[in-house]
Amino acid sequence: MHKPRLLWAGLLLEKKLFWCTMIVRMDISYIRVAAGTKNTLKLGAISNAFYKAGLFIEMEGHDVPSDVPKQPFTRSEVREGARARAMRAMEANTGAQLGIGIETGIICDGHGPRLPGLTSDGDAHFEIACCIIVDRNLRLVGEGWSAAIETPKKVIALMMNENLKSYMAVARLTGKSDADTIHYYTGGRTDRETVLSDAVFLALARVYLNPEAYQ
Repeated sequence: MHKPRLLWAGLLLEKKLFWCTMIVRMDISYIRVAAGTKNTLKLGAISNAFYKAGLFIEMEGHDVPSDVPKQPFTRSEVREGARARAMRAMEANTGAQLGIGIETGIICDGHGPRLPGLTSDGDAHFEIACCIIVDRNLRLVGEGWSAAIETPKKVIALMMNENLKSYMAVARLTGKSDADTIHYYTGGRTDRETVLSDAVFLALARVYLNPEAYQ
């Protein structure tokens, strides 16, 4: 039985700050999650996805290796990076019920990097992310992928010529050290945390959102 928890929420309405106290039900069950990252953006994406699914979590982030290049360039590398992060997080946190790994990469027809400057549609590069969730026995619980967004050729050129990761190339172009690739590509209409959160949410489908559909 969980003790009651007090959650304080600050609500900003018409420039006035209201504070409200909410008593969380005593019978709520919290899922203990080990995340294969300490990146605050990825941790926020995970939290948002579980909240959207109506699930309550207690999460701890772990700085673990991905076992793939720092900038993955194939779909298989992206998936393997997410899987390794999920499994390593579980190994680092024996009390967790779920291990979650998120990996982002740049793909080009699934065959790896190509030189920039080519003109056909098949030469476009896309940023995509994968989320893998495993249980305490390291069995697959769910897998989800984000939507893919085309990476501008000038970003690819910087990545290739100067051995930069995509966010580093965008930081160079925008002059912002905390550059968000998705925010930049979409003109501020969405961001990387939202896209990653969608991948995590979809990874919850098989076991948590509608398990009957997968029987």
